[in-house]
Amino acid sequence: MIAAQASIPVPPSTLHPAILAPRPGPKPKPLLERRSLHALQLARHDPITTTTTDGLLAQFKANVPAELDSDSDNNHDIRRRSYTREQKLAAVGYATTKQVCQKGETVPISHKQACRDLGLDPDQLRDWKKNVDKIRSLSKGSRRGTLTHTAHFPVLEDRLHALILEKRQLGRKVGENWIRRHARVEFERLWPERVTIVEKRKVFTGMAFSNGWFTGFLKRKHLSLRQPTKRAQVVPGDYKDKITSWLQFNRRAQAKFNFELSEIANMDQTPISFEFLDSRTYDTTGVRDSLC
Repeated sequence: MIAAQASIPVPPSTLHPAILAPRPGPKPKPLLERRSLHALQLARHDPITTTTTDGLLAQFKANVPAELDSDSDNNHDIRRRSYTREQKLAAVGYATTKQVCQKGETVPISHKQACRDLGLDPDQLRDWKKNVDKIRSLSKGSRRGTLTHTAHFPVLEDRLHALILEKRQLGRKVGENWIRRHARVEFERLWPERVTIVEKRKVFTGMAFSNGWFTGFLKRKHLSLRQPTKRAQVVPGDYKDKITSWLQFNRRAQAKFNFELSEIANMDQTPISFEFLDSRTYDTTGVRDSLC
């Protein structure tokens, strides 16, 4: 009987009036207070136009260590650090919108005073002001827009990169000295008029082949110094011949020294052949089967 009553649906007329009444939604804002979708996106991604100057200063110093703060007593440390996109925009917004009172008048803050408040080098803040559009176009949380500078001799680097890939396809190692030597050879082939001999040494006009160029070349061509880590786990192609040779060695040693096979013990050390040493090479970053 109780189960039958529970299964009978309750008519809507017997329910409480508060349950039947529609729930009110959020109260809409007046038209003058409503903001467009573009303004909301700016408020989310552009702290320059949506935050007060005190908030901008607090946002910039949120992740700055205490020893690098300009308000601290330890100001002898002048090392430069990296800043995020949001911190750069906050610093530019503070330097361009902050108002100070001087002689009874409200004037924009000076560049020197803004750098003192932010704890920045004047040249660094000036570069941020100049490149504020590029900084704003970066992704959220990024610290640098470009990884490296553009190549001064792109034809030379393209030919050098082709030579590296060709040598790696043959299974040969590519070292730093090899790259620098062939870079000079290709430069002399492309622009022989730029090569002069001074005191029995070749001088390349406009090209120094410095460490900075070498590092930039590796980044532009996505090259890195590779080293095998799982080489011993790969089964060699001639593993059957190696096993046969090992068994024959045991038979010869047994006949020479007269010992039983049960007297052979395993050790916890693995011998490393000379072919596993000094096998680092420059190759394309991310390639897994390129190491010989």
